[in-house]
Amino acid sequence: MSTTSRLGTKILIVGSPGAGKSTLGRLLSKALHIDHLELDDYYWLPNWGAHEPEAWQQVLGDLLSRPSWIVDGNYLSSLQMRQNAADTVIFLDMPQSLCLFRVLLRAAKRACGRRDDLPLAIRANPQTKTAHQFLSFLKFVATFSRKQKPLVQGILQCHSNVILIRNSQDLAQLSQLLDKKGAST
Repeated sequence: MSTTSRLGTKILIVGSPGAGKSTLGRLLSKALHIDHLELDDYYWLPNWGAHEPEAWQQVLGDLLSRPSWIVDGNYLSSLQMRQNAADTVIFLDMPQSLCLFRVLLRAAKRACGRRDDLPLAIRANPQTKTAHQFLSFLKFVATFSRKQKPLVQGILQCHSNVILIRNSQDLAQLSQLLDKKGAST
């Protein structure tokens, strides 16, 4: 996987739940003045329903046809399509313990009434996931490095502009890149 110092105008952010994809997406959007699209807002329907595969492909096609974007989300089934459309991919490969902590913290905040991080279709009428659904999600996060990460890496290995972020030092380097880009525009 190569790492370059070029940020384009079609930026894909991938990584485990809790890695910081949406947070980074919002920061990049503000710094680069590019729309940030959280895939959860487009994938989930009311009551945690999901689009049918064909409809989801159409939604993605419409989003990716825009002239510029910052897209964050997992959705392994559409990763190839998204990386083919991206000129920059940022892979947040953060420690599993940090991702689990953030997911648990997010769940605690939601239990206390915070709803602004829920997908748009869920915010108006939030339905809590069952204990079984939540435990399945925690298992997904806990096994992401072992099960999902190799699949993500396999898809991304052919992309020419992948920025790998594993820790706060890598994030600081990305911040420096943003500073340089801001100074040159």
